[in-house]
Amino acid sequence: MPGSFLIADATGDDRAALARPADADWTRFLEMRASELAPGGLLFVQMIGTDTAAGAERVTAARLLHAMHDVAEAMVDATQLDIGAFHGFVFPTYMRTVDEALAPLDRAGSPVRGAFEVALARVDPVANPYDEAYRRSGDAEAYAEQYISFVRAFSESSLRDALFAHGSRGGAPEQTLDEFYAELRRRTALDPDWSRFEDWTLTVALTRTR
Repeated sequence: MPGSFLIADATGDDRAALARPADADWTRFLEMRASELAPGGLLFVQMIGTDTAAGAERVTAARLLHAMHDVAEAMVDATQLDIGAFHGFVFPTYMRTVDEALAPLDRAGSPVRGAFEVALARVDPVANPYDEAYRRSGDAEAYAEQYISFVRAFSESSLRDALFAHGSRGGAPEQTLDEFYAELRRRTALDPDWSRFEDWTLTVALTRTR
């Protein structure tokens, strides 16, 4: 996606095109859980989300994904990464709002309309343990090493398969991917706030109706 890896940065028809499959996936998930739960059964789900309480979107991992985009863009400029693959990539994670989480429950024609009562639906900030440890120690190098290892653990497969596997130029995809994370770690050590992970967790608790 030109300009960003973050779905929340898309606008207009592009945003709608990305939101539709995310909504379909969530609706299907709810439909399957409704088929499993007896009346009165509770479904409790937590996921990374988007906070809109302050009147503007605060999206989980937005700062991190912007930093990852910056590193990848520099690799395009250095001819290490194909620009077409770069512009065609979006990180495949949808950070829902409360309204988006509840939408299938009320929408006409939805397979889960009326299937649940809402016991709880809210977004809360969750502390970043890597950042907290850095604030105590002041060791930016150790922070960057530990934090980017965490980032790599959840992001590597998506970046490898959807971006670097066919976008690497002048080196094996594994090597280019290693260089990507090394640069992300280097820049993070220089400025820990630059790529800091901010988490707004969406919690949804639903009771199966009779």
